[in-house]
Amino acid sequence: MVEFERENILVAGGAGFIGSHLGEALLAKHNVIAVDSFVSGLEHNVEFLLQHPNFEFIKADLAEKMDLASLPELEKFHLRGQGIQQIYNCACPSSVIHYDTVPIETIKANSIVVINLLEMAVLYKARLVHCSSACVYGSSQNKKELLKESDLGIVDQLGPRSAYNEGKRFAESLIINYRDYKKVPASAARIFNTYGPRMAHLQGRMIPQFIRAALDNKDVVVYGDEETTISNCYVDDMVDGLVRLLNHQEDRVINLGNPMADKAVEVANLVIKLTNSNSRVTFAPLPPYVTLEGAPDITEAKNMIDWFPLVSLEDGLKKTITDIMEAKNLRKN
Repeated sequence: MVEFERENILVAGGAGFIGSHLGEALLAKHNVIAVDSFVSGLEHNVEFLLQHPNFEFIKADLAEKMDLASLPELEKFHLRGQGIQQIYNCACPSSVIHYDTVPIETIKANSIVVINLLEMAVLYKARLVHCSSACVYGSSQNKKELLKESDLGIVDQLGPRSAYNEGKRFAESLIINYRDYKKVPASAARIFNTYGPRMAHLQGRMIPQFIRAALDNKDVVVYGDEETTISNCYVDDMVDGLVRLLNHQEDRVINLGNPMADKAVEVANLVIKLTNSNSRVTFAPLPPYVTLEGAPDITEAKNMIDWFPLVSLEDGLKKTITDIMEAKNLRKN
């Protein structure tokens, strides 16, 4: 196998929350091509990367077939000779605001986009990691045990989240079938709740909502009750897991997330403490679109890629709070 001084890596959804962190981390050793249509990704997530000589951003819809090698801005990466060595697929709208606004784009992201990226992997003989989701397990509000990769979820294919939830299940099927029948070295990570800087725009996500409310001294609303829990993994740990998975030679579908679920009310109170807020915690019924996904069993990730989340909730919250505070100050100016 030919080795290159700097491998060419494609990050689909590279202007999104996880995708932008992934691109930033990979730049230390690789050339990074980030592609995003801005359906859910944001320009400011990659603005600071644009001056890096080994980074290139392409605004495009990956539901349309692309000939990356023909793009003049990518000539510096010599795609015709070197090709692409790795592909990360983070391309999919995922926040609550997208369920009603871009369902067709979400369906395409979980089908056509995945197929196009897999075909690109065939063309370039590239390794691929697909970002799946814990939503494939369905709602686990009555479960107490950790969710294992062998668990079969029940998902409402006609519900308000069907474009995302059922789409993620179909995408995993695409990954496995291309792996088995076209011999594409492809894996998928079932990503549980992940948080960190650059996700303030993701309306409907628990931690950004808590932080914004606390900074404004408004009520911090917990959807559920005092026993409601959620798994929280800091984005740097998630990026580390994705990189380890892609560089592992065994192609699997594995869980990535924090196996230690936190009570939502305790997270809310910690946010209030860290922001020196006068907010109080209140409770509201779960909206119909909310799926309580539980916490992952990460035995496979530990054994296979030697991965475990390391960043504490308090440390991760401090970094996320700083990021949201800076974003608020920029908007004021």
